[in-house]
Amino acid sequence: MPNSLRDLISRFQSKIKEFRIRVREFLRDFDLLRLGKITQSQFRSGLSIAKLPLSEAEFKLLCEEYRFEDGIDWRKFCDHVEQVFQVKGLETSDPSQPIDSLDLNYRYGRKDNSFG
Repeated sequence: MPNSLRDLISRFQSKIKEFRIRVREFLRDFDLLRLGKITQSQFRSGLSIAKLPLSEAEFKLLCEEYRFEDGIDWRKFCDHVEQVFQVKGLETSDPSQPIDSLDLNYRYGRKDNSFG
């Protein structure tokens, strides 16, 4: 069980960076009308196909965060986890703006502060 949503997102970011997984490509096909939302079962299937397995508790945490009307906002989820590849909207913002580095360490139940 992750300690927080940020912990879970960091785990995903670490894995997709390591294996160069573009989650967007696995979820986009479920959104036939390109409305930016898919069902919970489609979301889970897409993550499974992308080789990002989830426990039931992790899945519920993601569904609560990315709930969108009667589905899941898969675009918002992809924007968050794919920040390891690019920062969305960077080309339209101030070019001199520094880019925050991402913390890809995750704790997953460890109570101490070490990440070793």
